[in-house]
Amino acid sequence: MSSAHEPLHGAGFPPEQLRILKVGNPRRGNSLDAEAVERLHQGIDAAAEDGVQFLVMTGSGKLFSSGFDLATIETESDPGLLYRFTRIGLLLDKLYKAPLTSVALINGPAVGAGADLAMACDIRWAKDGATLKFPGSTFGVVLGVERLRALIPEETVRDLVTSRRTVHTDEAQALNLFTDVLAPDGEPTWWEPKLSHLLSITPPHAPATHQILRPPMNCDRAMCDLVTSIAGQTGFQQRISTFARDHFRLPKQ
Repeated sequence: MSSAHEPLHGAGFPPEQLRILKVGNPRRGNSLDAEAVERLHQGIDAAAEDGVQFLVMTGSGKLFSSGFDLATIETESDPGLLYRFTRIGLLLDKLYKAPLTSVALINGPAVGAGADLAMACDIRWAKDGATLKFPGSTFGVVLGVERLRALIPEETVRDLVTSRRTVHTDEAQALNLFTDVLAPDGEPTWWEPKLSHLLSITPPHAPATHQILRPPMNCDRAMCDLVTSIAGQTGFQQRISTFARDHFRLPKQ
């Protein structure tokens, strides 16, 4: 499994300027299992402590992230799921408050918590054909909604969250959920020329300014809504298990 962070090879920038985090477990669609979430926490902490200017997040292969990992859902408990989702909520909060500029390189579909992670980044560059989807309302999870409210009108947030529909590249760009869309050009480093240019023109203290200029977001409300949506009623494990069986054909117990 890849390390929590790695240098950008071939760009010629020092490690204190740029760090890359790979999102999720590559063996399961870059899903956010407990281990992957903790690696991301550690990666963000290390980047902040080391004074890194730009933190880049991207997926392996053709997916950005398939979201919350459901592989062990049939053996999970309500308290265990609450803890796992809370750690993801705290991860989004940490990324939002980090003293650096975060860049999501959205190389394919970003679903659920994976989409929320991408939206938590300051800059969101998508590969042409990338999509977003926010299915959490199916099983009653309120995660990442405050960040969406900071980016797009309330009625659009309600539509995306309640309809759970796929947001395709053009619409995501029109809504500024994708800040730019890059042609794939067949190269694995499809993003490197644009990122190299950004790094070359960015003064050393720009990330601190970027942190101050982030859209206002009520982080306390975000965490309260998340915890209440899970712990406010019983049967969460059953709801998410039903979702997993219906969408991923998991065996019934």
